[in-house]
Amino acid sequence: MRPEFVGLYPTTDTPTQYVDKLYLHANVAPVTVQDRLDTISEFGGAPTAADEGARARALLRVTQNPAFQTRELPWLRADAILRLPGAGTPTVRRTIALPDTTSGWAS
Repeated sequence: MRPEFVGLYPTTDTPTQYVDKLYLHANVAPVTVQDRLDTISEFGGAPTAADEGARARALLRVTQNPAFQTRELPWLRADAILRLPGAGTPTVRRTIALPDTTSGWAS
């Protein structure tokens, strides 16, 4: 786990604290009360949010929230498109020369 992430979401937090912080920082609310409870239940009744698999599943559930996806996915898609080779953005520059495919050596 990244130290920055653990700094925001300590493994010593309870699952409820961890999930509530995820929703708070994502700036979305659970779709239903049951959605929040299902996210917390990823920890299987553990006293702390130390289980990496449960942490990842809870994070995934929060990112699948419709409000989060509506807000974030257009930006993520645009960023991915801008990072495509040849996208022509002035901020992206190739640092490795690509092989000359017209010379026939790569065929």
